[in-house]
Amino acid sequence: MAFTSDIMDWAAVEVGFDYQTLDGPKTDPEKLTQVFNKMRQMSPLAHVDKVVAPTLLLIGKKDLRVPPSQGLHFYHRLKANNVTTKLLYYDDNHSLSTLPAEMDSLINSMLWFHDHNQAK
Repeated sequence: MAFTSDIMDWAAVEVGFDYQTLDGPKTDPEKLTQVFNKMRQMSPLAHVDKVVAPTLLLIGKKDLRVPPSQGLHFYHRLKANNVTTKLLYYDDNHSLSTLPAEMDSLINSMLWFHDHNQAK
């Protein structure tokens, strides 16, 4: 995500490095390896085999913060692991704030929680 997001420095900070760590060509290759290894360890994909809860994913096709390709990869891994999962893929950005996306995600999220509530 570090080099595909519009906030690449955020990715470094989230795993405990200074935001200047990913400073393009000036970046020390050894430090970059440390950053990428730490990102991999903290990635949801590194832990996808532990997921057992029904999972609903809401993804914006135009998301510059969280690349849609990563959400799609996560979805396919969940399906391959036989986890109950559903993907809602919107023609929207990170916030899913267009009226059609917001209404559809709200309605489908409520239906998802209703259908998968353990306290039925």
